[in-house]
Amino acid sequence: MPEAPHVVASRVCPSFTVVLRDDGILIYRPIPGLVLTHGIALQVLELGLQIVDGPKPVMVLMQDIARVDREARAFFASEEYLRLSSQTALVVGSPVSRVIANFFLGLNRVKFPCKIFDDPELATQWLLGFVS
Repeated sequence: MPEAPHVVASRVCPSFTVVLRDDGILIYRPIPGLVLTHGIALQVLELGLQIVDGPKPVMVLMQDIARVDREARAFFASEEYLRLSSQTALVVGSPVSRVIANFFLGLNRVKFPCKIFDDPELATQWLLGFVS
């Protein structure tokens, strides 16, 4: 069985934790009940860019997120977000998080591959297909 990926860098803020694993995947874990605003979306970019040197595959563990506001959704679909993400896996686990993820994909024209998963392991396998 392959060894589990190790964390090579991380950042923590009041709204989320971000880690870069040695398999090249950047993982965001929002705090439970988070309402993701535009300001927090800007922090996602800022803290992510502190630990990566260019776009990486991103996994968002959004099982417990409460809501993403319109400005934040627009930011995550923007050219600016491409500085951080080459593709994004949205991992859901509740009916609310699935609605949020589907809403994001349905209303925004993202400029990178983006897919919804119920299982972080399946999301990892999909993202690893993009890692060089």
